[in-house]
Amino acid sequence: RMVTMGQNGALCDEPEKECQQINRRVHLEFRKLAAAAPMPATVAGATTGDPAPTGTTSPAGDR
Repeated sequence: RMVTMGQNGALCDEPEKECQQINRRVHLEFRKLAAAAPMPATVAGATTGDPAPTGTTSPAGDR
């Protein structure tokens, strides 16, 4: 959302560049959105708790 303050909102009214920079200011507004339904955490390639077969290595290799 953009709001214009007009002449009454100016901090400095001189024509210099430094004065114009003082008048430029940004206000951030954070809004808390409604929480979404919780999702279970998943990991790509993860199994359901079964151990890895014997003789296999991880994708990163043995370390």
